[in-house]
Amino acid sequence: IVSNPTAAEGNDSGKIINVVYDDSESMFDHNETRWCQAKYALEVFAAMLGNNDVMNVYCMNRDDIVTIQGRDSNRVNTIHQMTSKYGWTPFDSISRAGDSLLNDQSGREKWLVILTDGEFYNVNSNSGKTPKESVQNTIYYYSDRGIKTVYLALGSDAAEMQNNPSRNAYAYKAANTSGILSTVTSAANQIFEHQ
Repeated sequence: IVSNPTAAEGNDSGKIINVVYDDSESMFDHNETRWCQAKYALEVFAAMLGNNDVMNVYCMNRDDIVTIQGRDSNRVNTIHQMTSKYGWTPFDSISRAGDSLLNDQSGREKWLVILTDGEFYNVNSNSGKTPKESVQNTIYYYSDRGIKTVYLALGSDAAEMQNNPSRNAYAYKAANTSGILSTVTSAANQIFEHQ
């Protein structure tokens, strides 16, 4: 990835990137080191932030939000030091991050990024697993309202979403550790407009 501050900053108001970060137990239970892949992706995104960009990390099993400013020289280390709780994969974490973008009035370009390895659960009901179609429809709900989305599936058995650039919905999958570099590069280049 080649740094290009002019392209990364693009619009003077910058970008706001809300990342839904899967810190569920399954991310740590596999030999594929999925948590390392997800943390690597976050560190790459943090490194590529322009001065006017903001990245908010919504860990699925924490109530607090980790906010990274593009002008902060310590931003990659902040991500590196971030801890996880190793819980569930709650579906409402996507809505929480997406709704925040819908309500944002900063004028920044909006991105919703989802880093996950598995199936989502609806923790607010007894319905258990969230159908893949519901996840896809939620992604389209936000992308159809001006929020660009990136879904990055991590692991060989991770559910894949539809890649639909015409709806500003981009989907990638890193099936194993060897595929993470190219996948994260593609996702980062999409967000930060590098070629």
